[in-house]
Amino acid sequence: MTATTKNTDTPKRDGYQFSAPIKAGEYILQGTMVGIDATNLAIDYVTANAVACLGVAEFQADNTSGGDAELMAETRKGTQRFVNGDGIVLSDIGADAYALDNITITKGVNGIVVGTIADVDSRGVWVTFK
Repeated sequence: MTATTKNTDTPKRDGYQFSAPIKAGEYILQGTMVGIDATNLAIDYVTANAVACLGVAEFQADNTSGGDAELMAETRKGTQRFVNGDGIVLSDIGADAYALDNITITKGVNGIVVGTIADVDSRGVWVTFK
């Protein structure tokens, strides 16, 4: 490929919105964490098969009757609040945040690191996703 000599319309994104094809049989709820499995398909984070976290589902996606990649999971990163799974407190701000399931964050190592603890309030723990 050679360098361009003309203006170009380079595709861009905001760095927070991502999508991935959904694995057959999966049901993803809006507002829950979405995992990626070893086959690079989106899955509900409740399953133990997640190898990474894609982000938080923007919309519900029901692929329970579909095949692999028939639907796309639309997700968003950024800072969002989840259930405080093990007594995370303000002094934990800056620590790694681990996903225990699709809605629960812990500070232990019993899950996959999904981001950083950004804040804690009476309703949960705020996580800035990677």
